[in-house]
Amino acid sequence: MGIVQVLITISIIIGCFLISLGLYLINKANHITVEKNQIQTNLKNKLQNEINQLHKDKIELDKILENEKQKIDNICEKEKNKISEQLKIFQQNADYASAKYFEQIEDAYDEAEIDYKERINELHIKQKKVVEDIKSAETQYKTIIDQINAATKAQLREREKEERLDFYKLSVSAIDLEDIEKLNSIKLMLHNPIILSKLIWSTYFQKQTTEMCNRIFGNKQICGIYKITNLKTKQCYVGQSVNVQDRMKQHIKCGLGIDAPATNRLYNTMQKDGVWNFSFELLEECPRERLDAEEKRWIEIYQSNIIGYNATKGNN
Repeated sequence: MGIVQVLITISIIIGCFLISLGLYLINKANHITVEKNQIQTNLKNKLQNEINQLHKDKIELDKILENEKQKIDNICEKEKNKISEQLKIFQQNADYASAKYFEQIEDAYDEAEIDYKERINELHIKQKKVVEDIKSAETQYKTIIDQINAATKAQLREREKEERLDFYKLSVSAIDLEDIEKLNSIKLMLHNPIILSKLIWSTYFQKQTTEMCNRIFGNKQICGIYKITNLKTKQCYVGQSVNVQDRMKQHIKCGLGIDAPATNRLYNTMQKDGVWNFSFELLEECPRERLDAEEKRWIEIYQSNIIGYNATKGNN
């Protein structure tokens, strides 16, 4: 009877703990959602106000253009009528007028017409610029909103990854790590250390790498963008591949010293800090023709070409 009471007490304690944990996670998710929505709402309102102001400026400029055009039309019409009347008078009294004066009157008429066309053209140029500014503001608005959404998703992804870190990294026991450290120390004494690197891969990491890739990417071949993060420094590398699972295996092999380029910062750091101190994740699944564009976008979000391991802003 005593054992039953103990089990019941333990069950109650575990139940209370799970309920508390669930409430904590729900509260944390709600807080993240509220924070994300507040950031997006503030920036959307700010940009929308700017676009509304541009629309008001355009309407005001249109009114000015119309009034100015009407004034110019009236002036030109009066000048035309005046000059026409003068031409009639001088034509009726041709015996008293000189041919030179008639020429001056015609030149004045032509100059007034040219000035009218130039002023109308200037007003059209101003109107066109306002329209272009509005389009540019709307494009910028959409771009910034897309960047905010992507950055927010990236932050949520990082928080979720930290809570499930073992899901995104290689699982190596403490005993195996001791053996690996001893084997790595022997590499310095070998003329061909790659043989030992291949032994470490096949013995300690090949199976674990396959299990990790199956956890993260599933069993199907994935074309998309991925990220590798140094858990010690939080620096990362963003890459693309038509077969992400195979590409991850190649990275881990190079991180163990198998066929790794000597000047590659990522592989040098992986060999120094240990591949088990890196996380591996899929950022986005996308078609082959979108790989270059999406890789550039994610490199910009994480700034991995500035504070990470990417050598460039992405492929051309």
